[in-house]
Order: sequence, then C-alpha cells, then structure tokens
Amino acid sequence: MKDIENGVIDSVTPMILGRPMVLNPDSLERIATWATLKAICFDLITESPRFTSEEDFVRLFKNKNPAPGLLVWIAKFDGDPNVFCQFSVLPSFNFADGREVPHSFKLYMVLGSVALDITFTPLSNASSPKLHGRPEESQYYETLWPKFKDLAWPPPLSLNDESYAEFSRQDLYPPIRRQR
Repeated sequence: MKDIENGVIDSVTPMILGRPMVLNPDSLERIATWATLKAICFDLITESPRFTSEEDFVRLFKNKNPAPGLLVWIAKFDGDPNVFCQFSVLPSFNFADGREVPHSFKLYMVLGSVALDITFTPLSNASSPKLHGRPEESQYYETLWPKFKDLAWPPPLSLNDESYAEFSRQDLYPPIRRQR
C-alpha cells in the first residue's frame, strides 16, 4: 500500500502547506484512493463496530482505485497551526429486524491546511439502500470525489477551529500534535 501513499505526496503535500495548485482528475482519483486506504485503516483502529471486510482490503490491494462507495469532500483549514492530524469516525446505521446494522461511516481528518470529510460505504454493504452523505449544504466543503474535472486549491472560504467543529460535529481538542 506504500505505492498509494507515495502516489499522493506530490498533490497532498503542497495542499497541507497551504500552497495554491490545481488538481487534475488523475490527482483527484489518487487522493480518493488514498482516502479509501485511510478509511480502511481507521476502521481497523477505532473502537466502533468494524465496517470493512476482507473483500474491501482485497479490492483496494488489487485495483488501487477509490472504493465504489466512497464520497470525499475537502475544505481549507485555517485553524490552530499546531494541529497536524485529527480524526474521528462516526458510524451510520440502518434498522433491520429491530436492530441497528452499520452500513457506512464518516472519517474526518485535518492535515495542516486540509480538512477532509470522507464517507465510506464498504463493498460488503454496497447493497444498502441508504448512503451516508453530507447531511447539510456547506459553503466550506467542495466535492473531491467523485469529481472528474479540475479542482482549484485552495477554495475561497476557510474553516477555523469553531466552524470545523460545527461541520464535523466534534471538538478539535485534544488533537494529535506535531512533535517538536
């Protein structure tokens, strides 16, 4: 999976540093593939119920492209400059036979100047009738995936600590901090 990580360095690093650039469809697809990898990895380390299966791992390993049930939004983050990476996973459930059945989850990440909002519906749950997308319209977030045309970075508006917490429905603290 190192090739997936290496494939986004040239796109994601300038964005993290806040440098302007234009992402072409190939870059967007590589970032979405990387987002699939991050979603699967964070699913493994969270304490919530697991959403991904062996089938999801195998598909990513073989195809090295974004998961069919992946949605990604991106925003510029102008918050605390010491925040390096902050994430949370929020599950979404359907009800079946009187019980909750997890079908997709949200992963929120802050990497420097980049805020990502990732929705992942694993392949094993793709037949579920409901996809968990952005519940509200946002002037801050732009669609990164699926998108098949150029995307200018950074967007005109930026999230700060408070607006990020509002849109991601979480508090930024305690974030993971850079070691100095």
